[in-house]
Amino acid sequence: MPWGDIDPAIYDGLPRPVEEGELGDTLKQLPKSKAPGASGVVNEMLKHACKPLRRVVAGIVTACLENGDIPQAWKHGVIIPIPKMADWCGDMGQLRPITLLETARKLYSLLVTRRLQDAIERHGVLKGGNFGFTRGCRTTDFVQVLRAAMDDSICYGKGLEVLLLDV
Repeated sequence: MPWGDIDPAIYDGLPRPVEEGELGDTLKQLPKSKAPGASGVVNEMLKHACKPLRRVVAGIVTACLENGDIPQAWKHGVIIPIPKMADWCGDMGQLRPITLLETARKLYSLLVTRRLQDAIERHGVLKGGNFGFTRGCRTTDFVQVLRAAMDDSICYGKGLEVLLLDV
């Protein structure tokens, strides 16, 4: 449920149909040379897809938006263990898992994120030190602000309490 001072109507445009231009802009943002999910479809395949296929993809993403759900296959990933060091000696503690997700799911997520960012920015939802969902802001921007607050705390002999949420 949104905060009381945020009009829920600002999100009404999120499930609108995906148009060709928006799909193209979103596809351009998908990074190159990324591993695909179980289907084997890579970002470059969708980026270079013909118009009829792009219309099909737009239709699938639109249906997901309208139904508020994604296909079951998009809800699964392929977990791959990656050694933390180049000379791995079989120690399972020296592996980090990565999950390979379906490219269509990545496209859908990016499109939803862009629409949410647009609504949040257009209506001034985030205030103060909120950095999430803010275009042009990176984690390093927050770290700089935090570092300045820490320096001020030390300089003026004041305590500093910080709450970080990653939701």
